[in-house]
Amino acid sequence: MKKSLFLLLLTLSTACAMAQDKIYTKLQPNPIEGEVVEISVNEVKYKPVDRPLPIITIDKQDVIKIVYRNGQVNQISDPLVDFTMYNGQKKWNLKLNLLSPLNGHTQLFLEHAQKPGRSVEYELNLIGLGRNQPVETGYFGDELKMNAVGAGIGIGLKLLRLPDYVNGQTRLRHIMQGSYIKPAISVSAYGRDFVGVDQLGQRVSERKTVLAVNPNLTLGKQWILDNTISVDIFGLVGFGLDNVQKHQKDLYNEFNGSLNIINFNSHNAFGYRRFSNDNIGLTLGLGVKVGFLFNTKEKKKK
Repeated sequence: MKKSLFLLLLTLSTACAMAQDKIYTKLQPNPIEGEVVEISVNEVKYKPVDRPLPIITIDKQDVIKIVYRNGQVNQISDPLVDFTMYNGQKKWNLKLNLLSPLNGHTQLFLEHAQKPGRSVEYELNLIGLGRNQPVETGYFGDELKMNAVGAGIGIGLKLLRLPDYVNGQTRLRHIMQGSYIKPAISVSAYGRDFVGVDQLGQRVSERKTVLAVNPNLTLGKQWILDNTISVDIFGLVGFGLDNVQKHQKDLYNEFNGSLNIINFNSHNAFGYRRFSNDNIGLTLGLGVKVGFLFNTKEKKKK
């Protein structure tokens, strides 16, 4: 009886000694066995089965789950995509394109971080709030102006490179910092002057309404300074549609072809430049946005 009890206790103690924590990772198909000694914000530390030292460290973003020797399972979330890891970082960003007033408009953007790697960016374009743009250098030696007035709106989905660590994994970079690609679309409506010169050398000007649509792809990089200020450098390429060339041709036809029309292959579309002598064409643009970060007040639960 005593011998049987001794064998039972020996078997149980051996089984307990052999039981180990199992760490499942993205790096290999089989789990790592050992004793988990610490789980920090960025790392998982464990003692290997065959030796107590040294303690091995694994990057937490490579760990899927830990199954402890008692059967308890701990699912590990990647700190880079865990939204709670960015608590304290401001998630709203109001920006101004510094180059836009030089091109005859004021372009404002509002970015909202939805989750790591993704933001939504809204655009408001105040056409005419900036330097009045020339139609061309006129036949009379003076500049003919567009006198454009109108507005545009747009929306885009920013797909950002996931934030990384700073200074040896001591902290995460800001959720809105990094390189990005942004599929977007903008629409605008504005009035502007169209100008020509008749056969007598007299200037002819008519004011018409321009409607424009520009689906585009924006590439850029954004830096966040002290969770307060942002700097965003970007360029865009798209395929725009508007009725600028149609208005030019209509003005020409009104004078039975006796009007010298300003003929151009590109024009300022207030936010980008469109290249074509037709109503559809390639669009290119660039800019530098400077922004101010803030948080909205959360509604208090009753």
